[in-house]
Amino acid sequence: MSQKNPLLSMTYGARPGTLYLSDFAT
Repeated sequence: MSQKNPLLSMTYGARPGTLYLSDFAT
């Protein structure tokens, strides 16, 4: 499960945007 959904990442990440960006960059 390398590709995580942007929405899921936002919820997963304590800081909305950090994980989202990280996932997008990957």
